[in-house]
Amino acid sequence: MLTTPSASGALHAYYKARGDRFSESAERCGWLSSFTQSLRFQALTAGWDLSSASVLDVGCGCADLLVFLETDYTSIQYTGLDCLSDFIVESQTRYPHALFIETDFFAYEATPLSYDYVVAVGPFNHLVEDNYAALRMAMVKLFSLAKVGVAISLLSDLSPKELRRAEELFYYDPQRVLAMALELTPFVELKTQYLPNDMAMILYR
Repeated sequence: MLTTPSASGALHAYYKARGDRFSESAERCGWLSSFTQSLRFQALTAGWDLSSASVLDVGCGCADLLVFLETDYTSIQYTGLDCLSDFIVESQTRYPHALFIETDFFAYEATPLSYDYVVAVGPFNHLVEDNYAALRMAMVKLFSLAKVGVAISLLSDLSPKELRRAEELFYYDPQRVLAMALELTPFVELKTQYLPNDMAMILYR
C-alpha cells in the first residue's frame, strides 16, 4: 500500500491492536477468520499451475498465503513483502526457506517481469488520501512485475452495510476497478461470488 509517515503509524497501531486482541494469524492480519481468508486465496489462485513458480506476495502479513499454496505446491519460490517489521521478522523465522523483505511496496525495486505471479491480498483496503489513485499506481507496478498474472483482493462497495468498517477501510466499485484493469490488459477476470464483501481481480498477460 502507499504509505506516508502518518499512514504508517496508523497501520502499526491497527495491526498491533489486532495482535493484542487475536492469536490466529488471519485475524491478526485483519480478516474475519481463517475460513474467509482461505476463500480469498482460493478465488485469487484457482486454475493457476504454481509448480516451481515464483510468487511475490505483496502485503504478506504472517505469510498465510505461503502456507495455503504449499499445501499443493512444495517447490514455490516465494517472496513476501510487508511494511511492518513484526510480520517480516516473524515470517522469516517461521519459514526460513522463503524470502521476506520489509519495505513499502512503492519503494520496492525489482526488475520488470521478475515473478511468474504477483498476489496482493487486501493491502490496498486501508483508507488513504485517494484510494483509486493509489490503486491505479499499484496495478501498474504489480502488472509490470508479473510474467503470467496478477491477482488482487479488494473490498467491494456492494458489501452489505452491516459488514463494513468504513472508518478504517475503503470499499471499491467493482466496475470502476475493472475499467482500470482493462487499461492494462484485455485479459481480466473479476470474481465477486465467493464472499459478500470482497472481489478478486485477476490480470493476465
